Amino acid sequence: MSAENIQQVNKSELAIIMGVSRVTLNDWIARGLPVEKRGSRKKNSHGWRFHLPTVIEWLRQQSADDVKRKYQQHPNAMDIEEARRIEAVSKAELIQIDLAERRKEVVPVESVGKLCDNMVVKCKQRLRGIPARISVFLADETNEKVIAKLLGEEIDDALRVISDGIKFDDLHEE
Repeated sequence: MSAENIQQVNKSELAIIMGVSRVTLNDWIARGLPVEKRGSRKKNSHGWRFHLPTVIEWLRQQSADDVKRKYQQHPNAMDIEEARRIEAVSKAELIQIDLAERRKEVVPVESVGKLCDNMVVKCKQRLRGIPARISVFLADETNEKVIAKLLGEEIDDALRVISDGIKFDDLHEE
């Protein structure tokens, strides 16, 4: 997966990454948040595309602009050195994010999605196989407790097989 693909996110992913609600994200868009591709007005947010570094830079600039406006409105509230300190902290945070990506301390949203997709497929396959695996045992069984026990054991076994197959190392693609 290319670095460019990792940096492209949809509306839902951006809201999760930034830790904000979709309402806040829509407010940002109305205020000028750069959008690579606009989606439809439907609930499906996958048509929307954002370039993550551009979004982070826009937010940093908004923060700096907010500080400047506050200082202009209330000159005694903050001096220019404080504004520079806040800007320096913002830049340092961007550098930390970049470093964490390079060290593979964070994972791409797409990788988590693929892992979840694989888990769902394995789960579906394993659970759909339960009737074939235990129908012979249940054919003549009339005791509800025995039936419940057999089903519970089979479901537990299916879940154990699914969880054993999860490979979190796959989240960090080369």
